[in-house]
Amino acid sequence: MAEDFFERKTIKKPTYNKYDLQESSDLKSCGLDANGESFMNRTESFYKSLEKAANMEVDANPVGYAAQQVEAHFSEREMAFLLAKTILVEAIKENKEHENKKKQK
Repeated sequence: MAEDFFERKTIKKPTYNKYDLQESSDLKSCGLDANGESFMNRTESFYKSLEKAANMEVDANPVGYAAQQVEAHFSEREMAFLLAKTILVEAIKENKEHENKKKQK
């Protein structure tokens, strides 16, 4: 369990299943519960804490604060899922931009 310092409550992080690389659902493929509300609720709570930092309502280093909030809200598997998804979305976006530039030449 991790403590959410912003809301002063304990957040229970779930266990997870094995990776299923043949699964089409990103969450299920990573062994996360696609129907569970826990991950979505913690994600919402996490982004609310980041809004406070972005609005300069937190007296802390923003990167350190964000890292602390990631660690407090998510399990290692969920962090891996979020990082992998972010990296792939950005890679796909960059690849499309690169392809569009090649077509324009």
